[in-house]
Amino acid sequence: MNFRISGTKNLFLVCLVIALGHSSLAIITIDANQESRYINQTEYELFEDSSSRLTITDIGNKSFSFKSDNEGYNRNIESAYWMKIRVINKDTVDRKWVLEFEDPHITSLEFYSPYNDYKSEAVGFGHAFNTKKYQHKNFVFDLYTDPGKEDIYYVKFKSSIHSGFQFKLSENHVYNNYALSEYYYLGLFYGIILIMAAYNLILFISTRIRTHLYYTAYVLTCAVYAFGEDGLGFQFFWPSTPVLNHIFIMLGPLLLLVTFLFYSNSFLELKKRAPREQRLAIGSSVFYVLFVIITNLLQTQFDYWILIYLIPFLTTYYTALKLYRKGFKPARFFIIGFSVVILSFVILLFRILGHIPANILTAYSFNFGFVLEAILFSYALGDKIKLMDRDKREAQHRVIEELKINEELKDKVNRELEQKVSERTLELHAKSEDLKAANDELEELKEQLFLMNAELDKDNWKLKREVKEITESKLTKSLVPFTEFTKIYPDNLTCMKRLETLKWGDGFECRKCKHTNYKPGPKPTIRKCAKCKTAESITAHTLFHALKFPLNKAFYITYLTHATGEEFTVDELSESLELRRNTCWSFRKKVIERKESLEAKKQLQGSDSWEKIIFG
Repeated sequence: MNFRISGTKNLFLVCLVIALGHSSLAIITIDANQESRYINQTEYELFEDSSSRLTITDIGNKSFSFKSDNEGYNRNIESAYWMKIRVINKDTVDRKWVLEFEDPHITSLEFYSPYNDYKSEAVGFGHAFNTKKYQHKNFVFDLYTDPGKEDIYYVKFKSSIHSGFQFKLSENHVYNNYALSEYYYLGLFYGIILIMAAYNLILFISTRIRTHLYYTAYVLTCAVYAFGEDGLGFQFFWPSTPVLNHIFIMLGPLLLLVTFLFYSNSFLELKKRAPREQRLAIGSSVFYVLFVIITNLLQTQFDYWILIYLIPFLTTYYTALKLYRKGFKPARFFIIGFSVVILSFVILLFRILGHIPANILTAYSFNFGFVLEAILFSYALGDKIKLMDRDKREAQHRVIEELKINEELKDKVNRELEQKVSERTLELHAKSEDLKAANDELEELKEQLFLMNAELDKDNWKLKREVKEITESKLTKSLVPFTEFTKIYPDNLTCMKRLETLKWGDGFECRKCKHTNYKPGPKPTIRKCAKCKTAESITAHTLFHALKFPLNKAFYITYLTHATGEEFTVDELSESLELRRNTCWSFRKKVIERKESLEAKKQLQGSDSWEKIIFG
């Protein structure tokens, strides 16, 4: 390599830089035995530019206090940092070297080399991806150094998030091989992720078990998180929109947390098995979301935010251990898989904090851990289904055994019942024969009793008839009081039957058309002519038409008036019959008028029955 520095000012600057740095700056030595090496903290020095305004000219013209990097971590995101690197090439062969910064989250990175007059090469997470000379997710710069020569390089970087200072020096062909291998393994990682997501999505479609859907979302979210973490999303999906880097850095962990909670709650059945721990995990997740919103609004950074972020995960992990101890066997592979992820998170945390070196294993610890977790979680789902099927088969076997036992018991009980029924049937048959004999005797007694009752009824009828005839003869020969009168006519029904006999005893005849056929009327006391449909009640055209008091009392007033005339006073009638005086007076007057009318027409004589007055 044969580079020349143009310009007196730049030459003076380089000489001044070299003069200032040779005495105390650690040296990075390149020799023939090296192809690639990480730069440790003792091989470079840092200067914090709190104003973030210093330029390479300021750094070269002034004496700044560069110090060794004891922390290995950018703890002040408001400041810019200058890194001074001294390189001595003791190799005799002219080889091309590159300087690679492996943390893709540095917002702005400016590289200054003496071989291009300390002109800035600016790249970073906040710049468009196509500004990079090397189209790689990491930040790579050419490190031109001639054999036997010593050079000083400067790097200025500023990051809105905490970023590590790990970087390495590699020969160009070694870097190319490493970069190809790195993309190959990342492609394998994302391929496995997509396969797992597609597989579980197909399982969800076929089984409708929501756990598979939640797991699919969780796997895809992890892929999104990894895209933001490893820089591939910036390279292949939004290379011209660097602002999306910070959005994905912020939203990736949130989406990962939410989908993990959905998956773990469904897989571990926390709502049913551990509701208190479920509320704790959800509450700590809400606290983390609020924390992220507040810190972004205040534009502040909290160094150990990841500890708050891990609380819901660790709570779920503890709950899984607790459930496994209680006998929930499907939690075993969940615990193993999550243990792998916890280990990968710890490695990732220590790498970010600078406590362990950055290499292919530590840089992609989360990717490796998540692939193992994805495999174990998928196996856990299958194991859970297998255990559920086994429990189901065991339950079915127990049910079948219980059914067999129940069937045997049922057969035994049925046999006993049949025997008892047979015995009982014989007993009932014997008793039935006895009952039949007893019934025959009862039938004979019943017939005898029926004959006796018939004779008694006949005698009673004759006796009642004789009593009635005696009482009726008594009504014509002597005056009877109302109490005895009611023995013959105790109520309206008896009176109505007597009226029906007196009126229609010889047959019905319509007064309008003289037709003799009739049909029952709307009431038992009404008959309707079958021809002209004229209806006539029993009391119509009698002394008792439109009567307002009991019919038997009207019978008695008629009988008493016919027998005595006006011998009894109205007051006496009112008192004995418990009727109003006016009622007794008006009806007796009606009877007297009917009687006088019939006597005048010579239709009534003194020996005629009082019932003749009824029909005038």
